[in-house]
Amino acid sequence: MAVDYMQRVTKGGLTLVLYRGEDMALIALDVDDTLKKPDFVGFGLEYKIGNGPFTPVYNFLTFEKLRLQAEAFVKAIANRLAVSVFGSARGNTLVQAQNH
Repeated sequence: MAVDYMQRVTKGGLTLVLYRGEDMALIALDVDDTLKKPDFVGFGLEYKIGNGPFTPVYNFLTFEKLRLQAEAFVKAIANRLAVSVFGSARGNTLVQAQNH
């Protein structure tokens, strides 16, 4: 069953499942038995955005910085709207304007 927080891809005997969370992602891998060899010790993961360079995926992937940036952006926009609509970003002015 496919859900919006999970993506599964299989290619060449390797299945990768990505579970998206609030600030992190969990990457699950499954290697087909036909690829398992006695000298197989593991592998590394890399990602690439657009034409940029390949970047290694470390064992702890977090999106906290992006979430905090988005929250700050939304707060800044809300403050600008409050100033333009009510003439002040102070809480008292906003409360008084909402009560009238």
